[in-house]
Amino acid sequence: MQRQYSAPDDEGSLKRQRSSLAEAGLEFLLANPGELLEFMKSSGYGPDSLRKALETPELERAVLAHLAGNEPVLLAMCANLGMNPARFATILTDQGQWNGNS
Repeated sequence: MQRQYSAPDDEGSLKRQRSSLAEAGLEFLLANPGELLEFMKSSGYGPDSLRKALETPELERAVLAHLAGNEPVLLAMCANLGMNPARFATILTDQGQWNGNS
């Protein structure tokens, strides 16, 4: 599914784009069992806790942090989405405010 990631014009838009990007990242991980296992190991999520965390800000932050720290996975996900990897970084760092808390 092709998603649009335009320049956010306000904080609400930025949060929606981060959420959408985290959702796309989780979908990518779910489609790649080896990568999902690595994510679960590094983030501390197990199958049950991952299910319970769906759509929470904590899981969104964990997925985005995992992607940001794993360039091969990030590049593969971006290629899958048809997204420039620089756009991923822009969404995370827009306004210089992203520290994993937004």
